[in-house]
Amino acid sequence: VLSGLAIINSPYLNAEVFEPLFHLLGGKVLRIDMQAESAKDLERSLEGSGFLEDDTNGANSPPPPSSPPSSPHITSPSNSAVLSLNWLDLSGNALPDKECANILTVVLFSPLCHIESLNLARNAIGKGKAVVQVLERYVHYRVNLNAAQAGDEDGDDQGAHSIYEQYDQTNLSALKSLDLASNGLRQSTTIAILNCINVDVGLSLSSLSIADNALNDRKEFKSVLRSLLARQTGLLELDLSSNYFNSETLSSILFGLLENAELCVLKLENNTPPLTPREEDEINGALMRAKSQKISMWLLG
Repeated sequence: VLSGLAIINSPYLNAEVFEPLFHLLGGKVLRIDMQAESAKDLERSLEGSGFLEDDTNGANSPPPPSSPPSSPHITSPSNSAVLSLNWLDLSGNALPDKECANILTVVLFSPLCHIESLNLARNAIGKGKAVVQVLERYVHYRVNLNAAQAGDEDGDDQGAHSIYEQYDQTNLSALKSLDLASNGLRQSTTIAILNCINVDVGLSLSSLSIADNALNDRKEFKSVLRSLLARQTGLLELDLSSNYFNSETLSSILFGLLENAELCVLKLENNTPPLTPREEDEINGALMRAKSQKISMWLLG
C-alpha cells in the first residue's frame, strides 16, 4: 500500500500529464465553480462535479440542481493504493496556477482523497488567482458546514444543509501541511492565503511554507501576519525563510508570537537583511515559551 507519491523536478512535463493523477486521487477531476457566492451555488457546483451521483434507477447522473441529492454515494477509483496516499510531492514541476489549483481542489474537496501533506514548492503559481479562489471556496464551505452542524436556521436551505452533512461524513479536512515555497507568489496572493488560515475554521493547517517568495515589508502583509500569529489557529510550523523582512516586520512577528501558545517552529533562515543576534534570541525565546506551554498542557492533560 502506497503512503506517498513524488513526481518532482520535471518541468518538461506537460500539465495534461497530471490529469490521470487527478482522476486517481478523486475519482474525477473536480472543478468547483469559482464564481459561486452562496452555499447554494457551492452545492450546485459540487453536484455538477461528478463526485455526488445518484444510481437509484441504475443511472449514474447527478440530480437536478434544484433538488438535494438522494442517497448519494461516492464513485471510487479502482486503484485503492492511490486512495491510501497521505502525502503527495509535486515540487519542482513548473506547474502553473491553474494546475496547482486543480490539485488543491481535489485534495480539499474530494471525499476520496485523504492526503495530509501536499508539496507544491518550486512551481509557477505567481499571481495565484485560481489557487486563492480554491482556498477561499474551501474556507467558505467550512464556515457553512459549521453553521449546518450547529443547526443554524438562518443559513442555507435544507438542500444545502444536507450536502454539508454528506460531506462532513467524508473527512474533507485531512490536509495538514502545505508547501508553497519558491512559487513567485505575489504579496497580495500571500496575504489572501494567510487570511484563509486566519478565519475561525480556516484551513486547519498545522504546517505552512511560503519561503523564498520575495515577500517584503508591505504594511498589509505585516498586519495579517501579526494577526495570524496572535490567533490560536492550530498552526504549529511556519516557514518564512529566504524573504526580505526588515526589523519592523520582525518586531511584528515577535509581538504576534508573544500572544501565541501554539506555534513551535518558525523558520527565518537566509532573511535579507540577516537577523541580528538579539532578534534571533527574542524570537527563539518566544518559541521556547510556546513549546513549554504545550509540553505542560500535554503532561497535565
